[in-house]
Amino acid sequence: MIKKIMDIYSEILWTISAICFFSIFLVNLANIFTRTFLGFSVLWALDFSMLMISWSICLGMATAIYRGDHIVVTFFVDHFSWHIKKGLFILMRAVILGICVILFYEGIIVANQRVGVLFTILRWPTGFAFAALPAFAASSSVFLLYNMIRAIKELVTPPAE
Repeated sequence: MIKKIMDIYSEILWTISAICFFSIFLVNLANIFTRTFLGFSVLWALDFSMLMISWSICLGMATAIYRGDHIVVTFFVDHFSWHIKKGLFILMRAVILGICVILFYEGIIVANQRVGVLFTILRWPTGFAFAALPAFAASSSVFLLYNMIRAIKELVTPPAE
């Protein structure tokens, strides 16, 4: 049941990330078209792109953490026994979880401070872009906790080898 909820949440984040990325593509394509053929630029394209890229990257990274799609170096770990591998997996997730808690707290502070600073053309608060950081940290924390609990359960009752 919880896995299904996590899968759905992951898919929602992935979809939002893809929509943000696609919107960057569309706005910049429109900007190229208007500049080339109509003689004017879409002035807010850069501001909009900066806003969307932060959300696209942060939500995509949270999904990658859940799915295990991020880059890992396992050269040394592959030489250890299954129990040590699981232990290191749990330890590393705990360290990353600690970092995510700090990012969540500090991200909220930074986003609140940046609310008073506006994008140049859009005149929207830049805090909207910085709010992607605590959103990433919160989502990643949920995913990390879930993955750690699963790993602990596997460590207690290992699969038959």
